[in-house]
Amino acid sequence: MMESVQFFAVLLMLMLTLTLVLPVPRRVIKDKLLGRTRDLLAAGTTLICLHFLFQYIFQIREYYGMAPGVMTNLLFFVPASWHFNLAILNLQRIGRIKPFERFIGLYTWILMIAILIVAHVIADEPIWSDAPSMRVLVAICSVIFAAMQFFYYYKEWMELRRIRRSLNNYFDYDVTEMLTWMEVGVVSLVVIAVLLPVAIFGPIWVSAIYALIFFACIYFFVISFICYVVSKDAHRVIEMDKIVKENEMEQPEDNATVTLSYEEHNRIDAIVNRWVEAGNHLRSGITIQIAADEMKIPRYQFSAWLKNTEQELFSPWLTYLRVEEAKRQMLAHPDWSNDNIAEHCGFASRSYFQTVFRKNTGMTPMEFVEEHGFKEKE
Repeated sequence: MMESVQFFAVLLMLMLTLTLVLPVPRRVIKDKLLGRTRDLLAAGTTLICLHFLFQYIFQIREYYGMAPGVMTNLLFFVPASWHFNLAILNLQRIGRIKPFERFIGLYTWILMIAILIVAHVIADEPIWSDAPSMRVLVAICSVIFAAMQFFYYYKEWMELRRIRRSLNNYFDYDVTEMLTWMEVGVVSLVVIAVLLPVAIFGPIWVSAIYALIFFACIYFFVISFICYVVSKDAHRVIEMDKIVKENEMEQPEDNATVTLSYEEHNRIDAIVNRWVEAGNHLRSGITIQIAADEMKIPRYQFSAWLKNTEQELFSPWLTYLRVEEAKRQMLAHPDWSNDNIAEHCGFASRSYFQTVFRKNTGMTPMEFVEEHGFKEKE
């Protein structure tokens, strides 16, 4: 059974590698950030392909035992996982990865090799031995691998939280769903690391199931990245992140966390109220930068003012105002359709308006109108 799984793995990883290298659109090649991320993913899938090809040809676990087979897995999985994590961090931080984070995977790999050599010298056991001492060594190396993965998981999850908050504080609608694939990818890599000991000490059929889970996670991760690149999502996130970084540089260095004085808050409050009274918040497609420019106030001050509102961020704040306007219009114009309401209040589409309205009010637009004694005209 394992031979069939290994052969399937070689074909699947080869297909994913070629898919990354060949058909990925030219925008990846032109964009250095996306191109670098693509290269890191391709390196990871190539390492996995070589690993399963090596296992398929030499059948390490069958002929040499569990410990040598698992050690071979780790010697390939660690650098592969390292490249996958670097790909995620590279995308999240627009290439700004700290040196320690960049090389922690390499340090882990070197540490595992060092442990293997030291154990071979001290225990006087062959490196490819399946002795109990070598099995303990394999378990230790598995824990080290899991620790590396949890380190990256923490970094990547914190970055995801930051990006989600930045997206909600930049665009005028909720676009955080575009990062769902990345969340699943980050969690999948942790699941692979956590389940590794189960695959190590379990029977062959458990290892086969683990392999299928592994393939599914990597396949989803790679294909999702390709879809992300093909869509406009990658460009939106990268553009937003660059502008956010530029605005952070414009903030006063001695006050990274901006706190408005009572006079400043009142001044900006008056400016924002005038901007809202003019109906500027009802235009679809505006960003926090556009709004700040129209108000003629620094964006970081506008963001600081938003933190004092109930919604705290630009998108939830703007959505709240638009939903309140939608309520007024539905009561004032019961003959208006949801399409009319959505267009008038700045929502991108009828479906998005209905989703947001229900999320914020707990009822559909029709239920809201009916509750107030009106019948909506579709």
